Amino acid sequence: MLWLVGVGCLLQASGLVWAGENTRHTVLHGAWLADDHEMVGRVDSAGPVGGTFELHLLEAIGRRAQLDFSLQRMDPGDVAAAFASGRLDFALPAQRNQPPAEGARFSRPYGVRNDVLMCNPHLRPLPTEGMAALKEAVARDWRIAVRAGESYGAEPDVILAGAHERGFVRWVNSDLDLVEVLLAGETTCVLAPRLELMVALTHRRPSETFIEHQRIFLSEARLRILFNTATVDAATIGAVDRAVKELQEDGTVDELRQSAVRPTLLAFAVATPWFSWFDIIGTIAFALSGVLIARAEGFSLLGAFVLSALPAVGGGALRDLLVGREPIGIVASPLPLTLVAATVTTAYVLYALRDRLEAPSRTFVARLSGTGRWPRALSFRNLLELTDAIGLAAFTVIGVVVAVRVGAEPLWLWGPLCAAMSGAGGGILRDILRVGYNNPALRTSFYAEVCVVWGFLLSLAVLYLLTEEDAVLLRISIFVTVLGALATRLLVVAFKVRSPRF
Repeated sequence: MLWLVGVGCLLQASGLVWAGENTRHTVLHGAWLADDHEMVGRVDSAGPVGGTFELHLLEAIGRRAQLDFSLQRMDPGDVAAAFASGRLDFALPAQRNQPPAEGARFSRPYGVRNDVLMCNPHLRPLPTEGMAALKEAVARDWRIAVRAGESYGAEPDVILAGAHERGFVRWVNSDLDLVEVLLAGETTCVLAPRLELMVALTHRRPSETFIEHQRIFLSEARLRILFNTATVDAATIGAVDRAVKELQEDGTVDELRQSAVRPTLLAFAVATPWFSWFDIIGTIAFALSGVLIARAEGFSLLGAFVLSALPAVGGGALRDLLVGREPIGIVASPLPLTLVAATVTTAYVLYALRDRLEAPSRTFVARLSGTGRWPRALSFRNLLELTDAIGLAAFTVIGVVVAVRVGAEPLWLWGPLCAAMSGAGGGILRDILRVGYNNPALRTSFYAEVCVVWGFLLSLAVLYLLTEEDAVLLRISIFVTVLGALATRLLVVAFKVRSPRF
């Protein structure tokens, strides 16, 4: 019996050693050549990562090829020296038209970068696309801005170099500079990768200024991983190529790319002055709903601030904590709490003046309406429902936007949930504070359901209408969502629609 136990222990120990060797992965140290990013950190195939398409792709490759990747931000000009010293095993994204370092080898292409030429809308339209469009623009002596050091392929680089010698190409340092020189009229066109240009437009509001601009497809560049053959053997490179091929065939690459670019495209879609103002109006509207309740029910000034802050920022704070957004919205920007404080303070002052002038105001109203009462449309209940509906509509969209930005999947589930928490969560907290368990939003009122329905519809629009080619469709969807949620809530109040009882 003892010898059986000994053999069992020996086999178990051998199994543990074998399992440990089997799970031990080769770690490849690489450089991420994406612009305008800090050190990315370690990408471990055993754990979740956040970031761009390349980061998620490396994670998927690591699982298939039994590899780990350690990634850091590096300037493209330092790659050759890092390869020669053996400090670097790979770099991405890379293109074949870029001269590789000595002893380097390209992987199979894992993605595509689309380059576009965006020109002033007042110019005569270009009749073609691709290289023919670029040649035509240069022939017309249009001034073109291009990022310094960026390569767009052998033929475009030659065309741009010739135009630069004639003084019609301007080199700039960043994508934001491209947008600025085009806005200032210093150039008539800019040449850049489409996605990077959209990021720059998002940071330079109002981005709808660029909707009418001509966007001409120029070319596409196939993105690859550049390996250092001095430190990475052919078998490992082959394993990566096989993993990339498998991920492309089963649709994982397309899915990862869509998930990675979705926050950028959605940020572009909501980067409009009207939505920014609607966000501000929604915050003030929710704050006003708290002010009206505090006035009607005799709360103190502090109580009024609490009742105003809960619907205005409370739901968003709960949402951000649930989905792990860092930093949460009220910490990232002081604007929401500032709006709440300003709304409560202004209302307090106006109510104090109204109390002092109550008799003259009643006389004015009596002369205006023939009675001593304010018009029914301006009653407390109607004003409360209107301000609540405005805030509900604006925050429904914001909830879906946050769900996309933090990568909450599946979006068809988390989009509506985040919309409900953003739009109705704070109001529910406010009413719990006021009336306890007898909360109308949870018992009878068709309230949070409005956010869920319109948040679900907007999530579907994000999933199926959001493309790099035409992000304007999503702007229309957002506008429809805002108006739809507002109208739905007002109709619910007007026709006294109630939630189904359990």
